[in-house]
Amino acid sequence: MIWILVVALAAQTFTPDSGDVSVVKSRQFVRDYALCVVKKQPAEANTAVLSTVDNKTLMKAYPKVIQPDCLDGSIGTMAFAGDLYRYALADALIQKENVAQPLINPAQVEPLTHFTPGPPPSATDTKGRTISKKKYAASMRGYATDIAYSQVSRFGECVVRANPSGALNVLKTESTTDAEATAMVALRPVLSACLPKGETLQLTKEVLRGAIALNYYRLSKAPRLQEAAR
Repeated sequence: MIWILVVALAAQTFTPDSGDVSVVKSRQFVRDYALCVVKKQPAEANTAVLSTVDNKTLMKAYPKVIQPDCLDGSIGTMAFAGDLYRYALADALIQKENVAQPLINPAQVEPLTHFTPGPPPSATDTKGRTISKKKYAASMRGYATDIAYSQVSRFGECVVRANPSGALNVLKTESTTDAEATAMVALRPVLSACLPKGETLQLTKEVLRGAIALNYYRLSKAPRLQEAAR
């Protein structure tokens, strides 16, 4: 099932050209980078996070969310996997805008729209010629990644709607701390309830926090049901 794909995808935060770094260090780099970008380009970061485009399109459509000046001097480039950069921007925006005040009431918020991958890649090109096995396999891996993160996004919305205060407790903590882990453990009943019956899910803390941040931010900005009814 799709969920199992996420474990492998989530293991990579980014690839710095300065060599290997610990998970803790990498999460700190990403956090600091996103905070810097949000400070410099808050409007662009907001629009990017609220969009439902795929990640390749995100970088092209919102180029200002890439700020080389925000990179640590020891790192030349960053390569993010899946939605990890979108997660970091959402977390940074929540801190900057203090969107937790007041706490969202999910019952008053319209359902979110999530990115939905199209049909799977074709084994032939536009001229009907069979593409190489290597190229087709790469296309299928990318497609599987898109599907996995699309499902995790929906899972994140369910978690935030089911327990907004618990979700916020996670986001109030510093990443990679014991407090973060404790806040996540407190969400276990909701995490289980949001899974399809009979399914299991293993996510890194980075992906779980990111899915919560992304959906908390988007729900805080989504139209209220009473507004839509007017």
